[in-house]
Amino acid sequence: MLDEIVKCSNLEIARVRENFERDRDATDTNIVEMKTAIGLLLMAGVLKSSHCNTDELWGKHGPDIFRCTMSQPRFLFLMRCIRFNNKMDRVERRKFDKLAPIRLIFEQFNANCQKVFTVSEYTTVDEQLWAFRGRCGFRQYMKSKPARYGIKVNTLADSRSFYVKNMEIYCGQQPQGPFHVSNSPPDIVKRLVEPKKTPDVTSPLTTGLRESP
Repeated sequence: MLDEIVKCSNLEIARVRENFERDRDATDTNIVEMKTAIGLLLMAGVLKSSHCNTDELWGKHGPDIFRCTMSQPRFLFLMRCIRFNNKMDRVERRKFDKLAPIRLIFEQFNANCQKVFTVSEYTTVDEQLWAFRGRCGFRQYMKSKPARYGIKVNTLADSRSFYVKNMEIYCGQQPQGPFHVSNSPPDIVKRLVEPKKTPDVTSPLTTGLRESP
């Protein structure tokens, strides 16, 4: 996943490099630097500072970890250029997939969620709203959710640990093609529980559950 993000981000960096007077202001990124940028985003969430301006985070009264890890201009540049797919052929892929900009990375992330943990017999199908107010053709408004505006995601989660086993982003009605599926509640539930039908018998967690008295 990181290899793909770095590759696609470097394509975007190469595209915008001509807008900078100095090449060193738009140098390519790598996996170590991308991990660092993502780590700072996670740290902002841990410190409950995800809604703070970067001037506050990198200011003299902000957490030291931000100033010590990466410069503010470089962080902002990476956030501007980070990409999750090849932008050059995105227009063609969006003709049959509304989720084209993040399809590959999302499916890889979802597959990893299914691979690394075996849920218990108690699971719940629910919906989440990922807060988002940017431009998006399938952005939802849900008055009952704290964020209200965002991306609606149907999930299958473990009722005990709250671990998410499977996810499906609601994109509305997809164009005719490989991603055109029914959005009726019964069909959504059937797709979400599909991974639970075939547990990984080789998983040590699965084996441990079976051997428990």
